Amino acid sequence: MRPARLIAGVAARCAAILIASHALAAGPAPDAGPSPAGPPPAAGAAPGSVDREFALAAPDIDRLNVLLQAELARVMSGSAEAPSPEIAKLMSTGAAKPALGDTRVPLHLRLIERKRLELAAAVNWARGTAGHCGDPQFGPPQLVDPKFREHMHTVLNCRRAELDRYQAGMHKLNKDREASVAALKLPAPVEEQMSAQAREATRQQDASLEPVYRNRRATFDAIDNLFTFMDSHPAHFLDNRIQFENDADRFPAQALIDRFTEAARLPQ
Repeated sequence: MRPARLIAGVAARCAAILIASHALAAGPAPDAGPSPAGPPPAAGAAPGSVDREFALAAPDIDRLNVLLQAELARVMSGSAEAPSPEIAKLMSTGAAKPALGDTRVPLHLRLIERKRLELAAAVNWARGTAGHCGDPQFGPPQLVDPKFREHMHTVLNCRRAELDRYQAGMHKLNKDREASVAALKLPAPVEEQMSAQAREATRQQDASLEPVYRNRRATFDAIDNLFTFMDSHPAHFLDNRIQFENDADRFPAQALIDRFTEAARLPQ
């Protein structure tokens, strides 16, 4: 049994939804196609001009999304490799960056900066979320080992806290992206559309991940309940099976094992 592996699935799911929700809230709806190409206009002057600015920003935003996806996968896999030089540069606060609300700066450059800020926040979220709780495996022999049971309780508490940080952090990233729309000082119709898209992205992310979080917590609780039961019911591992000092204890123990098995089968 490998309960610590459970967190890897939710981490990957968070990363995938984070990328998808960023794409959903990236800008005007698909049917608002860009106007004919031309030089960058004054930021936010007219709908057609705004469309061109979004079109100019799109290649860089797509590139940043690809970099973000790769970096999140690297961080959440527990890789000890250093981030790519490009990610390190994007995360740097040394060079001067345009303010999102500075309308003297062309809108496409501010849209790219908005995406860079989102990338930096997402990478920092991923780096700060992992609890480094360890990756224990357990089986029948470990269930009767008091020291291992104590260790497992610590691991499970760490995993719960880690999961709480994933859930709160993902929600905050999306809410911050909602707030950044107003900072761009877009024309009212465009701001309204982008804000609606950002709110919908947050709603979809919360709805999609809520059952995953719930199922993970149910699995952690089932493991904890099993180990807690073993704490107060002496047993030994003999002849390749657990033998309780009170033979009647094997029935509630089996029920707890069955609950863990059921919880682990839930969509993760």
